[in-house]
Amino acid sequence: MQAVVLIPAFDRTEMLMHCLDHLARCPEVRNVTIRVCIDRRAGHAPLNEFAAIQEWNKDLDVELRFTGPHMHHGNSFNVLTSLRHAYADSEFDLFYVVEDDVLVSPEFFTWHERIQRDVRPAASIGVRNPGHGAYASLGACLPRVTVEAILEHAVLAYFRDMRGYCRFAFPPSPFDCEQDGLIARVLAGRKVAWANPPIVSHVGWYGYHRKNNKRPDGRLEERYHQVREALADPVLLTALAGGRPDVVLSGETNHGVCTLSTVPGGAA
Repeated sequence: MQAVVLIPAFDRTEMLMHCLDHLARCPEVRNVTIRVCIDRRAGHAPLNEFAAIQEWNKDLDVELRFTGPHMHHGNSFNVLTSLRHAYADSEFDLFYVVEDDVLVSPEFFTWHERIQRDVRPAASIGVRNPGHGAYASLGACLPRVTVEAILEHAVLAYFRDMRGYCRFAFPPSPFDCEQDGLIARVLAGRKVAWANPPIVSHVGWYGYHRKNNKRPDGRLEERYHQVREALADPVLLTALAGGRPDVVLSGETNHGVCTLSTVPGGAA
């Protein structure tokens, strides 16, 4: 099966570098297309930093794709537009969504490919089922038929008024209305597979919805090493995340399996 890895990115270039570090450890990564999908909203990171990404990890062949300028809230427009562009490339059968603050374990592709082949779920997700059983874009894999169903709703009316669109198009739901909530609604009643033990860690203590948390600062190399220090110290990471349970390294919780005792060297 032909596969593409979509990595939505906005202004966390230093975190993206760690995401790529971990993808590079997967033996099957050379058999997939990797696209870093850059959100071009006002305030995006300097383009020269993203250009450096293609030189960062020589083991990966990374494509840079840019979302057209927009004013929509959150990362839904970038994620769903990236899926649309990849879907238009008819050779892809599997669509991985690995956000830039997600670190995959070496068996990431092996597990998803086996599950997609043997179980054939509408989505396979790299963390344990957190109880609500809904979609979470934490190292997820979507077959082509699921992407087609999602894209029916990735329309301007949705991006302009997510809550209003979801009230109109779907039955009442306890979930939010951004991209994870939209996809959860689309997948209602369909088979979803969860990894147990988990095969990814979610480590983004700052970003779109966490603007008050302390961000790394300085030059790109300095920011990379600040992230590296946090990923090497679960206590520090927990403190930076303000105790949020979804930001973890340990496989003992719902979100995590990667141990980060070793991290590749400094930025190029």
